[in-house]
Amino acid sequence: MRLTRFIVIIFIPISLFSQTKQHPWSLGAHFGNEEWNGDIGDATYDFNKAYYAFGGISLSRYVSPSFDATFTLNIGEIGYWNNTDSITYENQRFNGNFYGTHYQGIACLKYKFTNGYIFKENARFSPYFFLGLGFSWLYGNRVYYEYKGKVVSGGYGQDLIVASGIGCSLRIGKRATVYLQTAWMYSDHDNRDGINIRNNDGYTLNQIGFTYNFGKAIREPKAAMDCRCEIFDCDSDGIIDRLDKCPEVPGPYITGGCPDRDFDGIADINDSCPDVYGILRFNGCPDTDGDGIPDNLDSCVIVPGTKQFNGCPDTDGDGIPDYKDSCVLVKGPAIFYGCPDTDNDSVPDAKDKCPREAGPKWNNGCPEIKESVRKIFEQALTGVQFQTSKSIILPKSFSILDNVVKVAKENPTYYLIINGHTDDQGDDLKNLKLSDDRANAVRLYLIKKGVPASRLESHGYGETQPIDVNTTPEGRARNRRVEFKVRII
Repeated sequence: MRLTRFIVIIFIPISLFSQTKQHPWSLGAHFGNEEWNGDIGDATYDFNKAYYAFGGISLSRYVSPSFDATFTLNIGEIGYWNNTDSITYENQRFNGNFYGTHYQGIACLKYKFTNGYIFKENARFSPYFFLGLGFSWLYGNRVYYEYKGKVVSGGYGQDLIVASGIGCSLRIGKRATVYLQTAWMYSDHDNRDGINIRNNDGYTLNQIGFTYNFGKAIREPKAAMDCRCEIFDCDSDGIIDRLDKCPEVPGPYITGGCPDRDFDGIADINDSCPDVYGILRFNGCPDTDGDGIPDNLDSCVIVPGTKQFNGCPDTDGDGIPDYKDSCVLVKGPAIFYGCPDTDNDSVPDAKDKCPREAGPKWNNGCPEIKESVRKIFEQALTGVQFQTSKSIILPKSFSILDNVVKVAKENPTYYLIINGHTDDQGDDLKNLKLSDDRANAVRLYLIKKGVPASRLESHGYGETQPIDVNTTPEGRARNRRVEFKVRII
């Protein structure tokens, strides 16, 4: 008899490529579909055939790095639907189909390639193959065949099956794995679909599932110690075993025969930093910056600091560590990231253009210019007149400039910038010089009236910054002007 292949494709759920020494037991659940392969027809991997679902549970046990043992129980549907004249029996062609409920129990031994010989045991991807034996029960079988004027019924009962297959698993968690598996099953009967004309019946299982590892770790027996080690020196470190605190691992005498990888005189078993030379005060850890805080607890290893800030400094002593302080050398509140606000106007000095005088934030911390002062400067914008093409101030402008003098004297923090402008009539260079001379003439007038020269400066821009068109007499008159700008000092 021909043995029909039984193919199983399985996604074995989430474990460390199956169970491990740390968690030797594995419990899983799965589901999928069955595809018949017998005398009535072959539905293996034929996606045009009817879908018959099944589900089940599994229990596995770690045996060795190479082997796992698994027991699986399945329950589901099985059948084949065929309405074409494709069956030949006793030289007659006929059609038919069948359906039944299927139960299955299988014990398998799985060989894993991630056993330390072929692939690493901790590999994320683990291929394997397996062999097994089991039993299959088919009940509630309904067979419909029209043959020589009668209905042929199929058999019911129990089959012995042999399983073999290959697969692979993928680790996605400490106790969980997904896997893909292909298996072949062999049955010892040939009448489950009602036809017994060729070889034994079989079927294909396509399966997806989940497993979870559990259980206590497997402890390997410790190798017996040579009796001579009670007298001699098993680890050959020059310290006899009865005086050696670590008789199986070589180490220096200063640490009692225990290893000291960083040679700091502190045994690795007592060393909090076994790979870095350190001091006993800090259990073998160093203190690079000498601030009394060991490097493994120090957030600023190379800069001395305080314990309050985990070893980081606070240079200006404002309670804000330097790595959070925008003004490291000057004390300031936390609200301004350690920067001061000298005039208490809620604008930190670093952003305050008038740090010694309070002013609104919208004015960059400088005090707002009074409306009366603003009007005086606006009047001077067009009110200061000069002789034509000269820098001599006309007497009718003195009263306007005297008001500017009064404002400057009443506000000693005002620094006045005087800018001269012309229209575009005439030579460009001459206009630039004329505007500079006129601005300087105004500056000299203010100095003569008692305004300190240190609070004044003047510039000429010629015709480069017009505020109106130069095509009309009115526009040109507006462009010929002297502007005052105030800066707080």
